[in-house]
Amino acid sequence: MTSVPRQRATPGRASTTPFLLGNGRENRQAAAKTVIPCDGNHRAARVAKHDRQHWTRLRTAMRRDFPLLCHLLGAAEFNRLAIGYLRHDTVRSTSLHNLSVSLEAFLESDVRWNAPIIRECARLERAHVIAVDAAHAPPTVTVEERDPAELLARSFRFQIHWQLFEEHWNLVRLRGLVGDDAEVAPEMEPTPEHGYWAIYRMGKRVVSERLAPLQFALLKMLAEGHDLGTACERQAVELSEHEFMFLRASVRGWIARWTSLAWFRGP
Repeated sequence: MTSVPRQRATPGRASTTPFLLGNGRENRQAAAKTVIPCDGNHRAARVAKHDRQHWTRLRTAMRRDFPLLCHLLGAAEFNRLAIGYLRHDTVRSTSLHNLSVSLEAFLESDVRWNAPIIRECARLERAHVIAVDAAHAPPTVTVEERDPAELLARSFRFQIHWQLFEEHWNLVRLRGLVGDDAEVAPEMEPTPEHGYWAIYRMGKRVVSERLAPLQFALLKMLAEGHDLGTACERQAVELSEHEFMFLRASVRGWIARWTSLAWFRGP
C-alpha cells in the first residue's frame, strides 16, 4: 500500500509562529503600531487579516498531513482539534516539518480527543509525515557475514524515515484509500483489525509493508539497539519450539530482504 509523498517547502519562523500571541486587545494594539498602512487599510485591519491568513495556513497544513483523521472526525471537528493543538503551550515548532510533533501528547492530555482510535490514527499519519520528510542515509549494502555467529553479533541502525506501527483498526488500509485529500475520500468507517506494519520511504513513495507478529517483535528489539543474537534469545523465551525453529530458519532471509529494501543505514 503506497502513496506519493508531497514536496515540502522549508518555511521560516514567520510561517509557523503565530503573528499574534493570542487574541487579546493589547496584543493587537501593540502589533498594529508596527504595521505601516497601505492602500487605505487601517493598521488593526491589516493585523487581523494577517492573523486570519496565518491560522488558515496552519490549518491547511494540518489537514494535508492528517487527511484520515480529518475524514474520521469531519472537517469542522478537525478544525477545532487543530486550532486547540496549535494554541497549546507544548507547540514550539518553527518548521512545518515538525508542526505535528507534539500532537499525540496533546491528544492524551485533552479529554475531548483522548480516544484510542484518534491517537492511533494520529500516530499513523505522523509516521507518514516522517516518512516523507526525514533524510535517507547511505544504506547497508549487503549482509556479508558467512559465519552465523558474526551475523548474530551484529547491531542494526535503521533509516530515520523507517518506523514500526501496530494497528488495532484497519487504519493503514483506510489511509491508503483517503490518500492526501480527505475531501474526496469514499464513505468508509474503521473496523477492528490487529496488524503490524513497517512504514518507510522508497524513492518517492511511502510504503506500508505488513509484518508477521514475530517479525514485528524482532524488528522492535533491533530498533531498540539490541544485537540480533540478543533479540532472538529474548524472543525464544516466549516462543514454542516450533516457532523458535521457524525463527532460526527464517532470520537470515529476513535480514537479507530488509537489507535489500534499505531499511538499515550504514555505519
